[in-house]
Amino acid sequence: MEDVLAHERGAHEEHWDRMLVGEGLLGGLRLPFEVDLRGFPAALRSIQSQHADVIIECEDEGDDDGDFYLGRLLEIGEETIILHYVDALGRWDESPTLIPVERITKVQFDTPYLRRFMRYTAPFPTH
Repeated sequence: MEDVLAHERGAHEEHWDRMLVGEGLLGGLRLPFEVDLRGFPAALRSIQSQHADVIIECEDEGDDDGDFYLGRLLEIGEETIILHYVDALGRWDESPTLIPVERITKVQFDTPYLRRFMRYTAPFPTH
């Protein structure tokens, strides 16, 4: 919340809403389940049963690139997320990655990019 500087809704937003509704694109923002927005752990828990494959981004202040994790949620704690990472060639890492919750700045799930990428990923390892 501290990052939100202002909120506006005016003629531009109304025009874009009309266009998006007219193209049938606005309905894509409605989810068939509730996402708990009290924090990243709660949000991830509420989507994990529907969409275990996610993209998690950690954009540190002053870091131009940040960290980008694409993979499958394994465990969600209050301080750490355990994700099985998939590299850019569609291969699963040998061991899961621990991501500190305090570093997470963005989570994506069920996006066209993620769905397509996961289709060409090696089968999930079942150690």
